[in-house]
Amino acid sequence: MIVKGRHVALIELTAMKPTLENILKNLIDRRTAKTRGITMIELLVIISIISMIALIIIPGIQASRESARKAQCVNQLKQFGVAIAQFETTNREFPASITSSDTTAWKRVGFQSMSVHMQILPYLEQKPLYDSVNLNPHPNSRFLAFASLSNFTALQTRVGTFLCPSDRFKKLPGNSYRANVGPNPDLLELQHVSEPKGGGGALRPLYPTKASEFTDGLSKTVGLSERVAGSNEISFSKDRDLWFTGLEKSRGLVSNDELVEICGIPNPNPSEFYAALGTYWLPGRYADTVYNHVGTPNAPFPDCVMHEKLYEGRPPLNTAAVTARSRHNGGVQVLLMDGSVSFVKNSITYSIWRAISTRSGNERLGEY
Repeated sequence: MIVKGRHVALIELTAMKPTLENILKNLIDRRTAKTRGITMIELLVIISIISMIALIIIPGIQASRESARKAQCVNQLKQFGVAIAQFETTNREFPASITSSDTTAWKRVGFQSMSVHMQILPYLEQKPLYDSVNLNPHPNSRFLAFASLSNFTALQTRVGTFLCPSDRFKKLPGNSYRANVGPNPDLLELQHVSEPKGGGGALRPLYPTKASEFTDGLSKTVGLSERVAGSNEISFSKDRDLWFTGLEKSRGLVSNDELVEICGIPNPNPSEFYAALGTYWLPGRYADTVYNHVGTPNAPFPDCVMHEKLYEGRPPLNTAAVTARSRHNGGVQVLLMDGSVSFVKNSITYSIWRAISTRSGNERLGEY
């Protein structure tokens, strides 16, 4: 029995031997794993995997954020639409894109003029700000009314509704949204080379418009659109700034097609340009609060003006191509006069883009 017992014990020990070896091996492997570092190849593999994940995720995050910013821009344009509609209900007319204390002298435009933004402040829950504006601080001078001391606080006040979050503002208060003055380069309808077809833009400078004047239909006429702020840099930005051609004296008044050609003249580094576009919302002028349909949205050529430079004693940027531009991919948002908002692609034709800028051109529109 004793021999048999020893034999059984030996068999049991023999059976347990691999298990003990495995245990010892595992202990050694664990100790070794704790002391062994990551090889260069393993590190490169890990970095490559992280980079691939980032390349997949980051564009999606950016697209999602831009989609949210674009939606906010749409909402703000709709607020403009509601405010303009309330203005029309109260006054039985739509606001002028530029209002002035002296509507008899077009040369006063740019000095005593105020914007449509100012006129609709009460309908944007900004009545105190509206009341703070002095509409006629210097009736007998050419001093800029909006820049007078009495209007300094209003001029510098930021209004969130006027700022599209997709744009970048280096200077405040800033403005992203502009009133449409029509398809021609000259700011006032009475100045055009020929009578503008369709009566000019939706929001006429100096004079209000009535709903009955929109024979094209309110839903077929653009009231406002977007325009990115100027670069505010010392170097010219083709898609943000405006350059001075200096051709006003030699060319005089020009048509929209002529100005497109002039703006497109190869001039990558003009000596005279204006980089502070869209700095303010209070003044009514091309520099800040109005635009035209001379060029299509996000036109490939830079905006330009016929003057030699922006100088005191002259209506700022009176004959110009100031184009609808945005940071949105592929086009711009527009507010139609019925209060709806549409996205217009960069590929829209000149004929259709200019047709939807007039209030009574009776043009036949296609899809856009």
